[in-house]
Amino acid sequence: RTAWMLQPYAGSEDGYCGYPAHTDEAVTAFVAQALREGRQILAHCNGDAAAEQYLRCTARAAEETGLSSIRPVMIHAQLVRRDQLARMADLSIIPSFFAAHLWYWGDVHMENFGPDRAATISPLRWAADLGLPFTLHQDTPVIAPDMLESVWCAVSRLTRKGRVLAPELRISPWRPCGRSPSTPPGSTSWSRTGGVSPSASGPILLCSTPTLSLRLPQAYGIFRFWRQSKMGNPFGVGNARRQNSPRKGFPFGV
Repeated sequence: RTAWMLQPYAGSEDGYCGYPAHTDEAVTAFVAQALREGRQILAHCNGDAAAEQYLRCTARAAEETGLSSIRPVMIHAQLVRRDQLARMADLSIIPSFFAAHLWYWGDVHMENFGPDRAATISPLRWAADLGLPFTLHQDTPVIAPDMLESVWCAVSRLTRKGRVLAPELRISPWRPCGRSPSTPPGSTSWSRTGGVSPSASGPILLCSTPTLSLRLPQAYGIFRFWRQSKMGNPFGVGNARRQNSPRKGFPFGV
């Protein structure tokens, strides 16, 4: 229970809301330094109070320096609200969602935050509806770096216990597939990896059947088969989670 929230955790008798890692003054100073040096800043924001602080301090730093062109990134954006996403668009802040939380910890969020707040975790659909570019990440070594698993989680919004969290926030496979392999312009300092262009680099997987015409679990299983056969588990992470992965039982599942 380390997410910093604007409202107390469910069942909290003492009004516990989590806690900040930094003061507003410190966060504003971090962003202001990044602005002055022209360096992009990526901040881990777990909880809507943490997101609120980042928004507040980014706006303040931009006002103090008169600069605003570094395309900040909000890592996690796990419990961000719709109104906060709208303000992120105004500040050109890109959310990077940990969509696999829906599967791995969605049921835990139900206990910690209650059904209403837990239902809207990782709200990619809100970001898409607002025209806000976003990316996905896996927080490795928390879980293995498996992007198609994140796509599956974002599209299905399914938890381990079979709950579907806010089905109206589901998005089509095209949405995350357009955000995962190729990051939005300026979302990282890397410009040559990801996407398909003459100057890009990275692996490309060709399938005999269009993956988006398959049921997503089938497409996911094919990708997992290729990845494991070619790469094994080079990062040596995520083993504790493998038995509970949504890939269990998929065609070609490994």
